[in-house]
Amino acid sequence: MLTISELLEEAEHLGDDRLIMPIDIFALAQRFSVHPDRDQAVPRLIQLLDDPENLYTRFAALRALRLILGANASQALLDKASSILRTEASPAIRAEAARLIGDAGRSTPEICAALETAAVSDDTDYVRADAARALAAIAESAVQRRDRSAD
Repeated sequence: MLTISELLEEAEHLGDDRLIMPIDIFALAQRFSVHPDRDQAVPRLIQLLDDPENLYTRFAALRALRLILGANASQALLDKASSILRTEASPAIRAEAARLIGDAGRSTPEICAALETAAVSDDTDYVRADAARALAAIAESAVQRRDRSAD
């Protein structure tokens, strides 16, 4: 098994020397998510979201964070995902940002506004669909929290 440092190195150089297929990105993210030391990678994966040069690295980092953290994503990461949803050129990365927010099941008014805008007006149909699903997941999570508190 590769160390977390070796996986991070691989993520940083995705696509440098060969054509990358989506399965390569998904496999790398999966390897992060099952690694015993995965929590050590989270701060560096968050930094990789800012890599302006390599969209493969950004996508792999976002996917790995989604798999590692799920509902436990920090508010700072959710805010970052909202920013990505609003500003990222790649529709695949925008969609993954919406999925990360939806998996967390919580939001702020600003994040909901970004999801609503994407759900209504993004140029790419699957980004619109993922943003709408994220809004639905947030609503469902809010209903579940309300029901638990009523018990």
